[in-house]
Amino acid sequence: MRLNCRLPIAIYRSSLAWTGEKAYIFTGHDGETPNPAIIEFDPGNCTAHILDARMPSGRIMSTAAYLEPYAYVFGGQDETGILDQIVRFDPRSGDVEVLPTRLPDLRMGSSAVAVGDSIYVMGGKNLTEHQNTVIRFTPANGTAGYAAPMAASGGGRVCVWDGERIVLLGGCGDYCASELCYEYDPVTGGSRVLNVTLPQGAYWTSGVWTGEGALVFGGNDWLGSLDTIYHYSPGGGGDGYVEDAGRLPEPLELTVSFWDGERAYLMGGTHNLQPSDRIYEVFWCEFGGGGGGVEGETGSRGDDEDGNEGFLIASGLTALVFATTILILAYRKR
Repeated sequence: MRLNCRLPIAIYRSSLAWTGEKAYIFTGHDGETPNPAIIEFDPGNCTAHILDARMPSGRIMSTAAYLEPYAYVFGGQDETGILDQIVRFDPRSGDVEVLPTRLPDLRMGSSAVAVGDSIYVMGGKNLTEHQNTVIRFTPANGTAGYAAPMAASGGGRVCVWDGERIVLLGGCGDYCASELCYEYDPVTGGSRVLNVTLPQGAYWTSGVWTGEGALVFGGNDWLGSLDTIYHYSPGGGGDGYVEDAGRLPEPLELTVSFWDGERAYLMGGTHNLQPSDRIYEVFWCEFGGGGGGVEGETGSRGDDEDGNEGFLIASGLTALVFATTILILAYRKR
């Protein structure tokens, strides 16, 4: 078990791109100022360090995605205001370049997901209000233009590609915090509100697609930071289902996260405006053969005041589905 693996600085309001081997965090706020640093995290040996490469300016509330062989960072806000920049980062060489292609509008607090040869930048906020617009960026031809809009405006949402559609969960738009879930079809441009909701409204969350469903971590419910973990599954008929899947060891919002094929990593974030350098591992397993309507027991053993390792195991509600889901959250002194 590896101990003392932490981020080199405490951060929140960051963005992250996962290459399949390493994660790159475009730093966000370090508790004192927007920070232009780029952090490389290698889950294979649990190391995180600041690269020599830097963003063009310190910025918060950008969004990022990876489309081989580059990571792209969209918008955000720096000391000059909300940005329309697209920044390209090459993980191989460390080169950082502001592309001549710009977003068609200023944007912060958006979500981004790579689909095929393009990255879709979903919603967010410009100078005046939350947006329902979708921007399609295609690096091969250097274009960034509007696609069909979403069903509702907003930002601060978890955004994942499930292999057939883009799914968006929670966020802040017409009101904060929203419990609504949406789908968006990048082929047809169709978008609608799903007939499922989060158990509680949440924005400034982060989340991952596990290959079977989405995990939504923490966030804010307008009253304060959350320690919730929600699981969305498209299975079970209809629009799928959402369950309360467990708890984080501490309330956190404005984190970044990624899925490495076996587990999720949750990093940074803040609680009560105190930025975090912690790294958590989240293991998600689904075991077939269970019956519908089974509610499992939950139990936990947490870390103590000295930060010693612990774990939480929770099996979630599986009404209307034919699988028993078990969440194992391993949090360690990283």
